[in-house]
Amino acid sequence: MGEDGHIEYLNSAYAELLGYERDNLIGTHWETLYRDEDIDEIYDVLLPAARDGRWHGQTSFIRKDRTMIDLEHTLSYTNDGSLICTLSNPTIDESAETQLSVRERAMNEAPVGIILTNPHAEDNPIIYVNDKFTDLTGYEKDEVLGRNCRFLQGEQTREEPVDKLRTAVENREPVTVELRNYRADGTKFWNHVRIAPLFDDNGDIEYFVGFQNDVTKKKTHEEQLRSQTARLEALFKHSPDMIAIHDANGIICDVNQRMSTKLGYTADELIGKNVLEFDTAADPDRAQSFWKDLPTNTPQRFEGELERNDGTTVPVEIHLIRLDLDGKDRFVAMDRDIAEQNKQKQKLVEQNERLERFTSIVSHDLRNPIQLAQGRLGLLQEECDSAHIADIELALNRMNTLTEDLLTLARVGDDAMEVEEVSLDEILQECWGTVVTKDATLAIKTDRMVVADRDQLKQLFENLFRNAIEHAGENVTVTVGETADGFYVEDDGPGIPDSEYDEIFEAGYTTAEDGTGFGLNIVSSVVDAHDWAIAITERSEGGARFEISLYKNGCERVSSSVE
Repeated sequence: MGEDGHIEYLNSAYAELLGYERDNLIGTHWETLYRDEDIDEIYDVLLPAARDGRWHGQTSFIRKDRTMIDLEHTLSYTNDGSLICTLSNPTIDESAETQLSVRERAMNEAPVGIILTNPHAEDNPIIYVNDKFTDLTGYEKDEVLGRNCRFLQGEQTREEPVDKLRTAVENREPVTVELRNYRADGTKFWNHVRIAPLFDDNGDIEYFVGFQNDVTKKKTHEEQLRSQTARLEALFKHSPDMIAIHDANGIICDVNQRMSTKLGYTADELIGKNVLEFDTAADPDRAQSFWKDLPTNTPQRFEGELERNDGTTVPVEIHLIRLDLDGKDRFVAMDRDIAEQNKQKQKLVEQNERLERFTSIVSHDLRNPIQLAQGRLGLLQEECDSAHIADIELALNRMNTLTEDLLTLARVGDDAMEVEEVSLDEILQECWGTVVTKDATLAIKTDRMVVADRDQLKQLFENLFRNAIEHAGENVTVTVGETADGFYVEDDGPGIPDSEYDEIFEAGYTTAEDGTGFGLNIVSSVVDAHDWAIAITERSEGGARFEISLYKNGCERVSSSVE
């Protein structure tokens, strides 16, 4: 009924209870169905109760033939002020009343949202929602009743499922769709919606019933699976590594293009063959046992050798994992060509062997003659007084210093490097005591702890201290302090010309007459061995400043003004 109380729609069951044809009651005011003495009570009691939510009870009605009938009567209002009136025969026993109660309770306690809409009213408004629907959408019942379901739609609701719903309603047909809906607080959710028409005994439609279920988790999982599948397919297709998938017997089920190209076969030629036909380094019995005992989702890494179509072989690093792919037991092998890596490894071994031979020569073959010459020079000083002795001693000392620097440089970055927490304050004082500092001054402005090889860190500081004294003079002040990600060593000397920044860490480069050119190269090598970074800067007051970052790989040589 409209706000003015006139009947706008009724179904055939309502009309039959009162003895009318449906068309006879359309446009009639509800007052004509009641006795005059009952109308005031309806205005004063029933309608206010309906406005507060719902009124339910028994009412006496005047039928078309002017006889009276007592009917079960329910009244409720929609948001637009329309009055909804439902009639039914009164319950004749407790069992029937219990049955109705059970049905209503079952709908209210159903695990999915349930709505009823009135297809005969304008815009097919909602006339009933259960508690699960309000939980699902966040709307209260009085915010929903009288509205079309489209209020749940929003910006990301696709037109295709909406059109499918609209067409099914127009055709009075059941339909199921999944679409984006929006809750009262604006959050999105995936709604699995099933609607169906409900017909009366005469085959006329009375209501649409809708079932709504939040399937956001399922849809999110499906989207993640699709995305993951797309990434895996892209990886399989475009991976720079060779990929083969085989079963528990080693029979190849699939290969990527890289595998075919690298081995010189087509995919069809590889699929169906046993992987052991191409892995010349594998033992068949051990391989079968290994596959049998390999747990699912437990990656393994080992090396092998694959034979190409032309008979040549390629060394590979194999990453193998056992997976359940769509219910099938499969092994995925990613084979990486390590031929170049092996060449580099062999080259490094040869370089290390040469370095060991060099270290041996410097340590024994060169150091021993120097020590012998120094001993003889001491005897010569006792026997005679010559102006040449001082020059000989200076040359021998320089040769000894150069030998020690070369040995230090060769040992920096050794695999046996032992890292530990080291106190900068403690090691700085220790290093200052081992360097000839003359009238120089050390200022320590840090109590930082660093993780480093203690001996190599001493080499770093000792060489930076010597460099400062050699280039800034005997009265230099050397300061060691903290930066945001490391520490710095600076002096108050003349600084380093910009033109020398690119060369200063190179082995053999020096501007001092008696320098070996290895001091700062040793510093750079220690930094590299620890995966740190070093930068040359300049104090705002002048002087050289070396900043060591503990959190960067490589060695950065830049020029910047540091306040």
